[in-house]
Amino acid sequence: MFSNSFIKNFSWMLLFSIVFSLFSVLPEEPVYAAGEFDCNDSDGRGYAFQSTWSSGTLTITRGSNNSSNVWSTSTLQTYSSFDGLGDISEINSLSITKEGHMFAFLKQNDNDAYLIKLNSDGSVDNLGALPTTGDVAGVTTATFDVFAMAPNIRSNGGLFAPLGNSNVSSIDLTGSTLTISEQITDEDTDSNGQLSIDLAATGITSAAYETFDQERYSVTYKDSGAQASIDSSQFNITNNTVTINGLRTGQTDNLVVDTTLVKYGIQSKIKQYNRSASIVISRSKYKQSGVGVNTSLDDGLSHSIYYGVRVQDEEISLNVPDAVRVLAVYESINGSQPTFDTLSFNATANVATNAIIGENIVGQSSHAIARVVTNNASSPSSGGSNKLGIVYLNDKVFTNLETVVFKESNITTNLDGINTSDTDARYQNI
Repeated sequence: MFSNSFIKNFSWMLLFSIVFSLFSVLPEEPVYAAGEFDCNDSDGRGYAFQSTWSSGTLTITRGSNNSSNVWSTSTLQTYSSFDGLGDISEINSLSITKEGHMFAFLKQNDNDAYLIKLNSDGSVDNLGALPTTGDVAGVTTATFDVFAMAPNIRSNGGLFAPLGNSNVSSIDLTGSTLTISEQITDEDTDSNGQLSIDLAATGITSAAYETFDQERYSVTYKDSGAQASIDSSQFNITNNTVTINGLRTGQTDNLVVDTTLVKYGIQSKIKQYNRSASIVISRSKYKQSGVGVNTSLDDGLSHSIYYGVRVQDEEISLNVPDAVRVLAVYESINGSQPTFDTLSFNATANVATNAIIGENIVGQSSHAIARVVTNNASSPSSGGSNKLGIVYLNDKVFTNLETVVFKESNITTNLDGINTSDTDARYQNI
């Protein structure tokens, strides 16, 4: 998110360098099988575990990739008796220690919560009630070394982790899992207010939906921006299809569903660095925004109910996983979108093909430095095959006809013009 402490009225443009982030991983760590449940198969590949609570029964499913890298699952154990605990609303937060001991949280309808141990013979041990409010007095604290499948992907809120060794040629992700969030849009409900989404709706293969938790799943109505109230009693997973009941009836393409899945069969990906990109913020929180003196505020904006995409919001979403640097923020000086400064060159320089978006240009007499951000084929376009859109990186400006040097493509040429069109450089730098 980009903090906005200077927003005014018209649309404005953010120019930034972005990184489309995937992940790197730590070296493999061993998994163990000394307890009641095996954590890895006979070939040393780690298992993934999933719990499903439905109709008074807790089912534990175990999955892994075989030697042909094909994912398969099987029911490990079911539990229907819980050491004297009844009136259960949900069981979730499954965890397993590296020694093979399995635990979960049990919640009753009166909101009392308990820590339970799941035994391999289908029995359950009640380890005691969990405090819900107030001071925690006289409670014995236990620390669990929770099992994570090898390799262990760690990060601080992202999909990036440093490798423990710099001399790495390849990484084997076989048997690893990754918990991911996926937003599904334009979903429907039937006449009974039931929403149903299968795995195909996410566009993700080799994955399974996580069990219900209010931090893992949410449903939002697009027409109002209101979020539906859902709990575990409305939620069910069968054959990797999520069903949520009790929603508005007869909704068509009006639901946005946030889901959580466990991804299996992780493959190595490339982290791609996009040298330059821009985004236009042209939405407003005011319903009166629009075009037309007599019918609107005539500010060139369109109304939106969503926070983070409007010029008045304190934070602005860049709609990318990572941004390395924000180069400039331009505000429009009228009802149209802001435009970049442009430089024009002789056709012999062939800047449309030879110049690199993201490289710097240095003026030999003005000492101005600018970043190339657009050409004739980009969006937005520079406006001509011999023109480039730029953002200045220092307080100098180019002078007409001076010699400039492109630092990466090694072009040396003279400027033929600066902002030659009356639509160039239509912005206020904020």
